[in-house]
Amino acid sequence: MNVDANHDEHEKVSSEINQLNLGNMRMMEGRKSITNSICISDEDIENIKELEKLGVEVECRAIPTDKKVRALDLV
Repeated sequence: MNVDANHDEHEKVSSEINQLNLGNMRMMEGRKSITNSICISDEDIENIKELEKLGVEVECRAIPTDKKVRALDLV
């Protein structure tokens, strides 16, 4: 999903999604590792920031019983 869409798209995202768990984002050129299984780019970071501005809680957990960690706290 690209959160660089227009305002109506942003409103739709925030009304339909209130929580997002990141996982299994492999290492690629231009990405840095924030957990054992998550590597993100600068664009990913900006998208996460935008989602959080819209009220979406973006977290990182490998399994549901893991402690919830806010994605931006790992950047």
